[in-house]
Amino acid sequence: MDHSRINPGLAGALASRFFRDRRLMILTILLVVAAGGSSLLVLPRMEDPLLTPRAARVTTIYPGADADRVEALVTEKIEDQLRDIPEIKRLRSQSRASVSFISIELRDEVLDSAPIWSEIRGKIEDSIALLPKEASRPEFDETDVAAFAWIGALVWDEDQSQSSSMLRRLARDFKDVLMSIPGTKEVDLFGDPLEEILVDVDPDRATAAGLTA
Repeated sequence: MDHSRINPGLAGALASRFFRDRRLMILTILLVVAAGGSSLLVLPRMEDPLLTPRAARVTTIYPGADADRVEALVTEKIEDQLRDIPEIKRLRSQSRASVSFISIELRDEVLDSAPIWSEIRGKIEDSIALLPKEASRPEFDETDVAAFAWIGALVWDEDQSQSSSMLRRLARDFKDVLMSIPGTKEVDLFGDPLEEILVDVDPDRATAAGLTA
């Protein structure tokens, strides 16, 4: 609307009548309050809104094969099947020795992803017949999209040097306590200091035994 064409005199008269007529003013205020209250009651509200999962990962193990063989015999076979699905926005793959990783991302306009993931699982099943017999069954993992309600950290507060194994044990115990609370859906550990086992091979003894690295 072009406000320059509004008659200033008419606008002033309407404003004057509005403020002089208390019943009209009260009625207008009540209408605004009622409209706001009804909107508040019907407006959907969630502490953690549901998000459409749009990403997944396919992992396939091919024992003993180098990266080139994994790429040619596993990764490309599965990708060729998935490219027929128009709802897929992006495919990213990584082929390493003995293992293939494929990341799947759906298009932004996809609101109901369940049928698409079902179709993708079907395509993956179809690709199994094209894979080497030594390859494992492709494992499909749908990425869970959610917001954490609380994020905490365990801090070492003792005089002696920090013990990563002790922190790891306490974190796992704390995770079990949180999972026992009603309403808790999932608890994830970040920065979990995994234990490491080092194997020192004696080349002379390995050669004498007829073994290689």
